[in-house]
Amino acid sequence: MGHLYQGKVFISPSLNKQKDIDNELKLIIEAFKTYWRTGFHQDLGKDVPFHRPEYMVQSAIRHIHLRPIFYDAKWSKCFEHLAFYRRPPSDRWLTYCVTTSRNCLLISYMDKNAHTQANNITTLAELMKAAEWFFKEINEFPLDENQQVGLFSDKWLLPPSID
Repeated sequence: MGHLYQGKVFISPSLNKQKDIDNELKLIIEAFKTYWRTGFHQDLGKDVPFHRPEYMVQSAIRHIHLRPIFYDAKWSKCFEHLAFYRRPPSDRWLTYCVTTSRNCLLISYMDKNAHTQANNITTLAELMKAAEWFFKEINEFPLDENQQVGLFSDKWLLPPSID
C-alpha cells in the first residue's frame, strides 16, 4: 500500500448543499478525499495556491484543476500519462483552504469559467469568508504559503499501520 497523509477533509455548508443535488460533485469530492489521503487521483490536476490578492495568499486558499468534462485526445493523454503537477490547467476547479495541521475545507466547485470567476471580487470575498469561518470553527490557523509547497512531503505522512 502507498503512503497515507494526515489531515481531514471538511466540506463547506454551501458545497454540502450543492452536492446533495449534484451527483457529479459527489464523485469529485470523493476523488479529492482520495487525493488528500494518498497524494494522487487520476481526475485531478494541478493544485496551486491563489497568488493574488494578498489576503487570499494569507488565508491559504488554493484551487485544484479538474479533468475537463469534454476533452480531446490531447487532454486524455495529459491526464492519463503525466504526473498531476505537470498536467495542463483546466477551467474547472475545486477551491479549498488548508490549516497548519493539514486539515482542509472544500469551499466551492467552479464547474466552468473558473479563471474568470477567480477575478471576480464577490467570488473572492465569498471564498475568504468561508476560509475565515473554517479557521475559527476548528480553532486552527492558515498554513503559510511557504509550507504549502510540501503538502505531500514526508512531514505529513501517517505512521505505517501494523497489520
